[in-house]
Amino acid sequence: MSSRRASLSHPIPRAARLGAALLLGLAAPGCREEPRPWEGKPGPPVVLSAAPPRPVITAVSDGPTDADAGQGDAGASGDPDLPVLPVRVGGPWVRCYGNFKISGEPAKDVTRLSLLCGPENGMRRLSTKTIEGHVAEGGAIVSEPLQALRDACYRVFAVGGPGILNLDVAVRSSRGAMIASDGTEDAWPIVQPDRPFCPLEDDDATVEISARRGAGRFAAEVWVLRSYKRSASEDGGVDPYEMDETDAYGEL
Repeated sequence: MSSRRASLSHPIPRAARLGAALLLGLAAPGCREEPRPWEGKPGPPVVLSAAPPRPVITAVSDGPTDADAGQGDAGASGDPDLPVLPVRVGGPWVRCYGNFKISGEPAKDVTRLSLLCGPENGMRRLSTKTIEGHVAEGGAIVSEPLQALRDACYRVFAVGGPGILNLDVAVRSSRGAMIASDGTEDAWPIVQPDRPFCPLEDDDATVEISARRGAGRFAAEVWVLRSYKRSASEDGGVDPYEMDETDAYGEL
């Protein structure tokens, strides 16, 4: 009995323990678990490519620039019988009077204003003489006939003298309907401020001038931009008034 107990109590030699550990270490790689689905499979990293760029769409415009505003051919792409009218708003129609200031002399001021904005935009003076009169707030309206043509565009320039704070200009059809108005609150209205107005039919229109605030004298002129598609014979052989050397304003 004592010899058996002595044999069991002997410790395992260190060399044996090291050998067993080495065998377990060599066998461990064979027992490695497969990677889980969300861990991905071994291999080179996946490179995600960027989405293809969107095509760049370049807008092509054949419209007129500021340099040729007022010469646009609005009816060229449609009905050949339609008038050729301005197609741009603003630009030189507004820029022309950017530095204008009144001097207190309505007749000279309106001529200077119309010469700044008329020729630059291809317009000619239609009024054979300057429209002049006196208006007062709450007083009578001064009217001037205008034979409007459907294939032409018009602009009315008006300047009030000292004492007029808000001069109003409106153009009405023969039926009393409003065709155009200035919509501003100053002493030198332009109808229209940002472009000419173009009647849809021939009509005996009326230019109405009144004072919303103040009282005093005023002067006005009507200018026209004609379509080249209407011959003089259609107008009874009468062309609109054209400026010549007698219209020089040396005192302006």
